[in-house]
Amino acid sequence: MLFDVDNHKFFICVEPIDMRCGADRLAQLIITNLEEDPLSKSLFMFSGKRHNSVKFLFWDSNGFWLLQKKLYKGTFAWPKDKNEAKLKTSIDDVKRMLSGEDCWRKIPSLDGIEL
Repeated sequence: MLFDVDNHKFFICVEPIDMRCGADRLAQLIITNLEEDPLSKSLFMFSGKRHNSVKFLFWDSNGFWLLQKKLYKGTFAWPKDKNEAKLKTSIDDVKRMLSGEDCWRKIPSLDGIEL
């Protein structure tokens, strides 16, 4: 694997972005909107209004990685607000989102345990 994100924190920018933005503009959004350090050991996720494309930005000690996945059918489940996203998430949530699951909207069960 080219990079290891196992020890990274994961953050989501819930506000839609212009998907034409490059690494430098996304780094500026991380500073202003998320109030985080784009050079930290973190992976940041972004999406546009249609949620059919996501971008990932992270720093690997000498430069930014900017990755994009675009769906040609359907959309990604994306958190609606900061509370739903919790602004920090896990690698399992990211993998589930990329595979098409909606991991942001938890369904309460009858015994009070979220599914």
